[in-house]
Amino acid sequence: AVVSTQSTGGLKELSKESREMLESYQHLFYLLQTNPSYLAKLLFTMPQNNCTKFMETVVLTIYNYGTNTREECLLLRLFRHALREEIQRKVDKVQDISTGSPTVIKIVVGYYRAQGNQNSLKSLLGP
Repeated sequence: AVVSTQSTGGLKELSKESREMLESYQHLFYLLQTNPSYLAKLLFTMPQNNCTKFMETVVLTIYNYGTNTREECLLLRLFRHALREEIQRKVDKVQDISTGSPTVIKIVVGYYRAQGNQNSLKSLLGP
């Protein structure tokens, strides 16, 4: 069922089926936001060259680019889970982090650079 955006009645005009589908999507996105292990695992099951693009186009959108405190906190939780996942899957020795190409660190740094939040990244990672 396609939802028309031209009517003025908004959500009240949705059919029962459309409303149920909308509620299902709301539940799905809530689950993905609040349970970061799902997306963290997904990031490392896809080809590495698609991971960064997927992160930019899909994952950051789910978290609304961390534009408010709640979503930023949830996004940080995802970064933490994704970093743990990457370490478990790819790191055999500690020096692998500095000599390898850590995907999650690149994503986190790229995200904060794009948002102009280097100061918050510095305070997050600082001593």
